[in-house]
Amino acid sequence: MLQYNTEKPYTLTEMHYAKCVLSHLMHSYLTVKWIKNQMIEETPPEIVLNFIVQWIDNENFHFFEDVLNKLDIWADKVKAHLTNAHPDQLTENTDELYTPAQIFSAVSTVLFHQNRMTMTTSANLDTLDVLKVLENKVGNQIAVYAIYQAIARRCGAACDLIVFVNHLFLEWRCEDNPNKPVMYKIQIMTGELEANHRCPYVSSRFKYSADALLHSLHACFVKSLGPMQNWASANAADLLGFLGGTYTTPSAYDIFYQFFSGDIDLISLNSSLDIKNLSEREMAIILSLVHVKIRMNRPLGKFQNKAVKISEAREHDVTVKYGVGMVCSHKDLEYQCIIIGWELSCNAEWRTRLTNDGQTTGFEQPYYNVVANDQTERYVAQENLVPVNRPNRLLHLEDLVSKDFSHFDGFSYVMNDEKKTEYPEEGPIIEEHRQRCMTIENY
Repeated sequence: MLQYNTEKPYTLTEMHYAKCVLSHLMHSYLTVKWIKNQMIEETPPEIVLNFIVQWIDNENFHFFEDVLNKLDIWADKVKAHLTNAHPDQLTENTDELYTPAQIFSAVSTVLFHQNRMTMTTSANLDTLDVLKVLENKVGNQIAVYAIYQAIARRCGAACDLIVFVNHLFLEWRCEDNPNKPVMYKIQIMTGELEANHRCPYVSSRFKYSADALLHSLHACFVKSLGPMQNWASANAADLLGFLGGTYTTPSAYDIFYQFFSGDIDLISLNSSLDIKNLSEREMAIILSLVHVKIRMNRPLGKFQNKAVKISEAREHDVTVKYGVGMVCSHKDLEYQCIIIGWELSCNAEWRTRLTNDGQTTGFEQPYYNVVANDQTERYVAQENLVPVNRPNRLLHLEDLVSKDFSHFDGFSYVMNDEKKTEYPEEGPIIEEHRQRCMTIENY
């Protein structure tokens, strides 16, 4: 087993594996919490929002209690507005003091007119976090609708959040006539009620589903994230697996939720979260997560189920100009990148996908595996790369290369012991470039 120093400063590699462990621990805890809540009642939208934020951003704590307390504070603001707006309705009996229409109007006034709340289609850790949305006054559309519903519910007017892929709305059910209830759609900006003939996709038996909302939030987050690969994207992929996603996005949690929820031990759910309280069956589930086989195209190399595989040591050839860990730039496309590997010539698989256009040396030259500035991995011919004379840390790429490098030394990323075993002769060539750059004027 690898032995690392547990004192600061931590290396990039140590932080990489620490984040892997933290991710598994936090996701396992959240899985138990989610299933336990779902067995009691459907998880309300504001807690679903906090759940997805905590799942993705597991390096920080996002407490459910903080969300509930903050919403209580905002509900008090609405109640204060109702008191001022309808002083004639103040009575000793506070039960059902205000009508739902008055409450919805008050919530709209407090959120959108007094506090200038705005909505966006972007879904990220700022626009989905209930606390940040209420603080910054801007949030994803689903988040703002969920906040609206939560505040209205606390003030005595319950409504349902209906979410589809392309649209959403708040629906209030008037049951003055229990035999023929009337559905109203809430105009969130004003609180006005208008008769709702219901979306054609909504059957009369349709009701709120926390699982469906979580799917919608995940889809919005991934769409906003785009092709970016980092710990947020890796955790989002795990969430899709937790929800029973497709095999096109491999995850350590594929079908885990369905398997776990169908055979959960209720006694252990009510015990404190401690490994000593886990049953043999639950221990087997955790072991299956640790040893699950995942496709090799997994972002960040996060869930390789065995020890780091050490490839055969590569001997440096005189034709190889650059070393692993160097920061280079593409001659034509001008993006910066970190070299994470090389081959003496273009491999057979890539020869069928690349062309010789613009290349003078052809395929018989060193080719480099690099992580580009846009967080994509690329395969680049040596003649298309030039070293960066004054390299800086590429912080936004370090999550992608941390498994192979320990730190940035001011000129290049330093390989860890495992990577050095594969590329043992990089030192002299990197030092040659370092000395060359030091002679450049004003370097």
